Amino acid sequence: MKNNINPTVCAEYDEETDGYDVEIQLPGVHKEDIDFKVLPGGFMVRAPRSDNPDTEYNGSYSFCCPIDDENVEAKFDNGLLTAHFRLRQPYEKATKVNIE
Repeated sequence: MKNNINPTVCAEYDEETDGYDVEIQLPGVHKEDIDFKVLPGGFMVRAPRSDNPDTEYNGSYSFCCPIDDENVEAKFDNGLLTAHFRLRQPYEKATKVNIE
């Protein structure tokens, strides 16, 4: 049975880029073992600890506004996963309705 740990997450809104800068603490993890997925409404992260295979970071988080899930920038360095999520413009992918 795996021990699941919620990673510590810190998010800050960036007015200049109209998006969120997010830091996810994953000490004891190797970059290639991180499973990081995004959707317009949020993200999930899962990663096993390299020093204890029975322990895994596991969490899912949501945003208050839709994000542009196709343009996420992420980096991992020394146990810290950082990501930048830009907000999706409200009508960016809206479907135009033809009126008869």
